Amino acid sequence: MSSRILEAWHQLDEQVDEIVSVGQGDPVTDEDSAAWTQHLNVLKARARGKAEILALLMPAPFDTADAISMEAGKRQAMRAAGRAYQTPGLPAESAAPGWYHAPGGGFTAEPGQARTS
Repeated sequence: MSSRILEAWHQLDEQVDEIVSVGQGDPVTDEDSAAWTQHLNVLKARARGKAEILALLMPAPFDTADAISMEAGKRQAMRAAGRAYQTPGLPAESAAPGWYHAPGGGFTAEPGQARTS
């Protein structure tokens, strides 16, 4: 499997994490709410675009943007829970377990280690 496809999965992971982070926000004013909603919609559109591209490159069962999006949601839930998860069809070294939230933000390869790619 191409390293570019794996990188696209990781980029989608980062995009979904950002959506979740922004989605947990709480805009105070109507003006803030409109900007917040617009920002969230842009993030979702970017993630959907990544899913559409991955769907063109991935074999079944991940050959639709909806299937990619559902898998991205599973990967995010497992990362957020700190649980290991292997996306079927992706090499083990590219799996979601390699993506843990670092204490200061960003991601680490394993809890307490720096991410290498």
